[in-house]
Amino acid sequence: MLTNNEIKDALGKLPRRISMVAAASAVALAATAGSLVAANDEAPDQSRTEAAASTADPWNVQDVPYNADDPSTWSLPLNDYQVINNEVNSTLLQAARSKLTASCMKNLGVAAPFEVPASWTEASARNSAGPRNAMDVRYGDHDLVKVTTYGYGWPESSTPDRARTSSAQPQNADVDLALKGWRDPISGKERSGVAKTLHGKAVPPRGCSGQSMTKLTGHEGGVDTSEDPIRKLEREAWDKMHTDPRVLAVFSEWSECMEGKGYTYEDPWAANNDPKWAPDGRSVAAIATATADVQCRRKHQVTQTMHSIEVEWQKKLMQQHPATITEAEAHTKQTMDRVNSVLGR
Repeated sequence: MLTNNEIKDALGKLPRRISMVAAASAVALAATAGSLVAANDEAPDQSRTEAAASTADPWNVQDVPYNADDPSTWSLPLNDYQVINNEVNSTLLQAARSKLTASCMKNLGVAAPFEVPASWTEASARNSAGPRNAMDVRYGDHDLVKVTTYGYGWPESSTPDRARTSSAQPQNADVDLALKGWRDPISGKERSGVAKTLHGKAVPPRGCSGQSMTKLTGHEGGVDTSEDPIRKLEREAWDKMHTDPRVLAVFSEWSECMEGKGYTYEDPWAANNDPKWAPDGRSVAAIATATADVQCRRKHQVTQTMHSIEVEWQKKLMQQHPATITEAEAHTKQTMDRVNSVLGR
């Protein structure tokens, strides 16, 4: 079960499947769940042409058509100005990081403990258990089929993700040194008793993983705060959406609808975050409540209203803070230019 705060604060919580700048869209450092390639309704000969183009360009990222009934296809204006919280950008960033890290480790005489993706399909592949992306659950559950089976929970993962990232667990001391280096990744202080060379070659202070991120983001060690200003606007828009009279009105309608079904909750988050679901969001009671929840959401267009109002607030804040947008756009372009160069996009 994902709480309101978890959805609000999670990395990649605002994924966009459609590209901007040079990439088409966050980090994986959390890649999207399931395929991003939608069914093609074009003529057969055009489909074959697009398929051939995709084969010729392994890093081609196809746009996913907007579907008013599927939040996983929705986006937010501020997504275009982010790397980490932009699904495609962050997935590409992680792929480039993996490639650089593996090359660096090979140069030090050790094999990387992960697979380097050779295409967008490999980089974005994950098991099908759970949300398709963060946008899918940003406003809470909406899928009636899902909740009637799993309630506020999710199915167990049946296909583990492949170990393909540069943050995979090291296999031995040499791999650990090559991957992490001899300085603490946050404080920059030397790690006690850790060598600075490996097989006669100098080890990057923060390891091959840290060095790769520095090359890609231009940020040397520690926590990268480059995107903090844009995230601040994002959080502000999220908070303003929740106090907007139009959203409060549909919350009230939702609450009345739930009361008619025998449930007393002030708003959808109160139902989603009910402590009763902590032990098992897939219990019989949770399934019944979640089913009523989604039925009332649909009846009063709760999810659609939350999204449309959040879009409005993001656009207002973007107009009020043009310098922040300009700086974020430049940061995103610089980072993605480096990423695309490494991947040969």
